[in-house]
Formats: sequence, C-alpha cells, structure tokens
Amino acid sequence: MLNEIWYCHAKKGSKKIEPGHWFFSVGQWAHCAQALPMDDGRWLLMIAFDVFGKPLLKHEIYCASLEHCKKHVGDYFGCSIVEKSVREMPGPDSL
Repeated sequence: MLNEIWYCHAKKGSKKIEPGHWFFSVGQWAHCAQALPMDDGRWLLMIAFDVFGKPLLKHEIYCASLEHCKKHVGDYFGCSIVEKSVREMPGPDSL
C-alpha cells in the first residue's frame, strides 16, 4: 500500500540500519521521521520533510510517549503506521 508509514525500532548492533526509532514513507520511498527518547521521559520527534500544503512551524516536536509520536506522524502524513522488523525496512543502499 502506497499510503503507509513503516515504523521500526532498530536496536544496537543492527547491521542494516542505525539504532533508533525510524519512520519510512512508502509513497515517497524516503525516511520521513525519527523519534528519540529524552532523559526527562519525553520523546523528541524529528520530521524529515513537509507534506505538500501542510508546512510545519517546527520539525522537532516533543511528545509524551512513543505512541504519541506514532499518532502524530500518522496524522501529519495522513497515513497508517505499520510496524515492521528491521530486516523488512529498506536500508541506505536501497534509497
């Protein structure tokens, strides 16, 4: 499905992609966001690019939880979030 955002959590030692919480736009075939846990319990959500007609005031957004990050990404891009394993995610060589 073209209007999906794939999400995965790559742990340390992953050989395909760097460790982190990654969001990948299937329609754009590009990394679209990353979520990072902060020391204070919040999450920093970094959006990689604007959706046409929906410019962001800030590309870095603080969220209360990882689930809130997923909801924000899905709402902003207008797509469902689909959890994938690291091996199902495209690596840098396929972008």
